[in-house]
Amino acid sequence: MIHVERATEEDINEMCLMDRRTINSDARFGKIAHAVGHRQAFIAKSGWDRVGFAIIHRNFFDYTFIDLLIVHPEYRRLGAGDALMAYIEKTCPDDRLFTSTNQSNGVMQALLAKRRYIHSGTIDNLDIDDPEWVYIKWLQHENH
Repeated sequence: MIHVERATEEDINEMCLMDRRTINSDARFGKIAHAVGHRQAFIAKSGWDRVGFAIIHRNFFDYTFIDLLIVHPEYRRLGAGDALMAYIEKTCPDDRLFTSTNQSNGVMQALLAKRRYIHSGTIDNLDIDDPEWVYIKWLQHENH
């Protein structure tokens, strides 16, 4: 079973290792450490193993935005990404939640479709010949 909680300083090294496996770079170490320090990072665990993480921010027109979602390669398609998104949706203070992915990222698009996100727009020229697709999910919380 996958459990999600807010990431702490003890999680940073494992998060960076997962990210390095994904992009073959340590370029986002500072971003990950900053997100943890500002309580904007979540870690998915299976038992004692850290299996994925997500980073959010509120810099997208003052709405919550899932900026990064990484799942350990050995745990992909086993529910870690889904658990992270469910946790963020449940705890999101807004009536909507945004994220984005490249047009070429079919795995993430499948997860977004499963979680009932809808395509909300396209940004060209971030990655050459691979547009960024923006998605929204309308949330229904008891307090909204």
